Amino acid sequence: MKGIDDIILNKASHIKRAIVTPKPFEPYFKIYKAKSDKAVFLYHGWAQGVNPFIHVVQKLKKKYNVVLFYYPLKIICDEPKLTPIYFNKMLNLSKKAIKKLEKENVKEFYSFGVSLGTFLSIYIANKTKKLSKMVLSIGGISFSDTFWDSITFIKLKNKITKNGYDLQKLKKEWNSIEPYNNLENVKNKKILVYNSTTDMLVRFKYQDKLTKELQHNNIVTVKKYKVGHYFTGLKSVTDHKTYLRFYKND
Repeated sequence: MKGIDDIILNKASHIKRAIVTPKPFEPYFKIYKAKSDKAVFLYHGWAQGVNPFIHVVQKLKKKYNVVLFYYPLKIICDEPKLTPIYFNKMLNLSKKAIKKLEKENVKEFYSFGVSLGTFLSIYIANKTKKLSKMVLSIGGISFSDTFWDSITFIKLKNKITKNGYDLQKLKKEWNSIEPYNNLENVKNKKILVYNSTTDMLVRFKYQDKLTKELQHNNIVTVKKYKVGHYFTGLKSVTDHKTYLRFYKND
């Protein structure tokens, strides 16, 4: 059955999310320093948190300064007006990390985003104009369409629908953070994309549209898998040889 891996793993993730105690939105970052003038910013997915990036940190920290960002589930909640505010907090936090590292003579900044982290990477790259190389794993052209069609947000969608939201109102609320509105400064970059053709969380049609838009003004390498969202995300963070070569090559 197409997408069965996402259906099973999404149910497991919902059990995990159900027992998490809600907390205020208090993002932060941790820097793993190296003797390097390059840094890689890591932006994780919504459900899995930073755990999938632990091995990525180990692989990168010998040759790059690594900045691992932490942010709670509340970044997407039943009050859609808050999500752009939280994205902006992540932007300011990223600017703070950039400023700190620039004082230590870091000159080049890269990113690795998975799922939600991909949407954040694009938003932050556009606003800061600092990220020259980007790994984008299972992201899409529209954050609102992704949310609306995703099997992981069904309950949350039902809540906001009861509060008067439809897709068009959500698009208006999230207009400022939509990837299609944040590509102006995402140009002349090197981008490694991981797409899933059977994804039921970020539908492939949105992934494909994002890839095609990026290909207009950037050097884009695409890796495409016939497994779902979770397995494609896992493949990207364990594809060590590929992303290490991608960051290394000029």
